Amino acid sequence: MNSLLSLVRDFCSSIIDHYGKDVKGILIAGDALEKMDEDLEIYIIVVISKLRRVSFLARQEIIEYFINKLKNNPLYKEYILSYGHRPLIYSILVDPDELDYNMPIVLYAMTRGKILLDTDNKIKNLLPEKISIIGKSVMKVEDIDKGKVVDL
Repeated sequence: MNSLLSLVRDFCSSIIDHYGKDVKGILIAGDALEKMDEDLEIYIIVVISKLRRVSFLARQEIIEYFINKLKNNPLYKEYILSYGHRPLIYSILVDPDELDYNMPIVLYAMTRGKILLDTDNKIKNLLPEKISIIGKSVMKVEDIDKGKVVDL
């Protein structure tokens, strides 16, 4: 887990160095954390103020910029040699106001992940509200058996 978490740290540090005080929060979640297996995926939700008018396409280009910066990191190359593929780091950038939109990946990270940064305590303040919305759990579609009746 050390190499994946080091890459996550470098990824987040790079974003914080670039955006400074505009970075209001960072959450991480995913099977890599839940199963303590760095060969699985990890999701990073970065809360940055003043993103509301930036399209999701442009946000993805921003993420790719920071992922590409990781490629020069020796740990990135070691990870590829060890596992045969790039690290499964997936990220989304959101504005602090968008935390209220109940996006599934953000709900998942808020309820089952870890908060790495929360400068204005917005994430912690929203957390009880989000937990009550989803009944204290998030269901992944892949975990539902075919033909099973599910309350949504």
